[in-house]
Amino acid sequence: MNNYTEEQLKAIHKKCTNNRESLEKSDKCGCFYCLSIFNPNKIKEWARSVTAICPCMIDSILASHDMKIDKNLLEEMHERYFSPSSSRVILEARKKE
Repeated sequence: MNNYTEEQLKAIHKKCTNNRESLEKSDKCGCFYCLSIFNPNKIKEWARSVTAICPCMIDSILASHDMKIDKNLLEEMHERYFSPSSSRVILEARKKE
């Protein structure tokens, strides 16, 4: 793993909000919480009508229109944003901001 820099992961993370337009142009999407890759037409829930909610009920969906969606990307994003150690890293980074 570790194919992405911290800065890249942060930039990619911003793509999981306000993503309806990108998802409408995509042939697939992926959730970095549940690690599923699927067709965007499976999305039935939207937050504020613009942010996709995965069938797993988490708003962590990335669109293939914006980037290549594969298991490696989803796993790295999951590790950064959802692993137990990521909470500590995120809190430490916020203290420095």
